[in-house]
Amino acid sequence: MQDCSRPLAEFDYVAPRSLHEVFALLQNSSARARVVAGGTDLMLEMKNRSVQPEILIDLNRVSKLSFVELDDHMLRIGATTTLNEIKESSAIQQRAPLLIDAIIRFASHTIRNRATVVGNLCNASPAADLAPSLLALDAVVTLQGPTGERTIPLDEFFVAPGCTAIQANEVVTEISIPCRDGNSAYLKLGRRKGLVISVAAAAAFAVVTDGKIEDIRLALCAVAPTPIRSREAEEALIGTIADTEAITNAAELVRQQVQHAADVRKSPDSGYKRATPAYRVEMSYRLAKRVLTKACNSNGVDR
Repeated sequence: MQDCSRPLAEFDYVAPRSLHEVFALLQNSSARARVVAGGTDLMLEMKNRSVQPEILIDLNRVSKLSFVELDDHMLRIGATTTLNEIKESSAIQQRAPLLIDAIIRFASHTIRNRATVVGNLCNASPAADLAPSLLALDAVVTLQGPTGERTIPLDEFFVAPGCTAIQANEVVTEISIPCRDGNSAYLKLGRRKGLVISVAAAAAFAVVTDGKIEDIRLALCAVAPTPIRSREAEEALIGTIADTEAITNAAELVRQQVQHAADVRKSPDSGYKRATPAYRVEMSYRLAKRVLTKACNSNGVDR
């Protein structure tokens, strides 16, 4: 066991005021540097010496990276926007309450005052609490680097435990969520009711008309090496009546997907300490069934 009482290893701290300065710093020292916004995950990693950067590049003084905006039916969230700022946003509350559901269960109020949605995603933990909701909402990641800007769907962002599609000298500047009419649901399973890393979590977003599923998204975390969407389950449900049989069959496809996923014990998240793989497989089925049932039969509306 690592001794977390030891002082942090020495490092340089830099707080640039522009992305141009960030890119210059990364160009010169990307192998030794870590970009930080909230730092709630990174500080723990530095304390247990699993990560020892020589330079910390703090984004919080970079202008125009803290915002929540509604622009042409697209919600845009800046890289340094805290979870509590997102939680209190009327635009998020009205147009993407599924994200609010995940944030409420994320951690304490104090942690949410520091943590960011972009940081949670960039840490690339298999148990990233916000990933299922954002995957279910078809979120898009915007990255910027010295050669320009690019966007990628969130379901292409996670590569492996602790690894993302961010290229050298790039930083994530925002997350975008398309606004759609539909119903949603989020469930998180932990070893206690609050302030805990997920044993498994699931989110669903559904468009249902006259009992028929027109479109559906289903995502989970902490059950595979990366947060995942269950495309087979989604495809099986589209065009069907939202009844118990259809939802049960879809949940069974989720069980099979998780069963065949690589062993999550390879993850730096050390999730095997919280639950066995067999338990996660079973809970992925049960959570999927419950969130699908709720999303497909909800009276509430996400816009």
